[in-house]
Amino acid sequence: MSGKVENPMPDCSSPRPFPVLACALGLVLTTGCDSQSAGDPGETAPSPAPTVTQTVAATPTPTRAADPEVEAAGARDDAEAAEGAMQDTIPARFHGDWSEDLAHCGQPGHQRYDIRAREVGFFESTGIVQDVRVNGDYAAATLSEQYGDAPPAVYVFYMAIEGPNTMRIRYDDNPRFRIYRCPN
Repeated sequence: MSGKVENPMPDCSSPRPFPVLACALGLVLTTGCDSQSAGDPGETAPSPAPTVTQTVAATPTPTRAADPEVEAAGARDDAEAAEGAMQDTIPARFHGDWSEDLAHCGQPGHQRYDIRAREVGFFESTGIVQDVRVNGDYAAATLSEQYGDAPPAVYVFYMAIEGPNTMRIRYDDNPRFRIYRCPN
């Protein structure tokens, strides 16, 4: 082994392509080092580069403002469902492919909901039914939804049928909104 110490920094000035992340990581790792460890004894350490933090949600969902008319119409939805009898599955009258508007029925996206007896399908995940309280046209399904390696998220998915093809829903901490049954 020779006495020469190899520079652990990647050669970011090389004409060959090199991942930007490796160069940025090398710069971050060397900031704060003294001038003796930056390379030649006469060099000064580079100035710290600004850092950028990117946060990525597991399943991004659209931000939705509360609709006062829908909230007023559904003021008793949660209480009505809570008074219902406990069962294992979502009743058939709630089943179907639903969308926030009929234009999205044929397109995958966050505006679509596939409600079945034992699951609620979302765009990038599925909520597995744990139990359901049902009182007529009101239901509250406790769902368990898995995101990657994280522990399952458990929450209540409230449903209230307004007519044969319209339903109000609310889940997690989201405001209540209407969905429409997609034509077959």
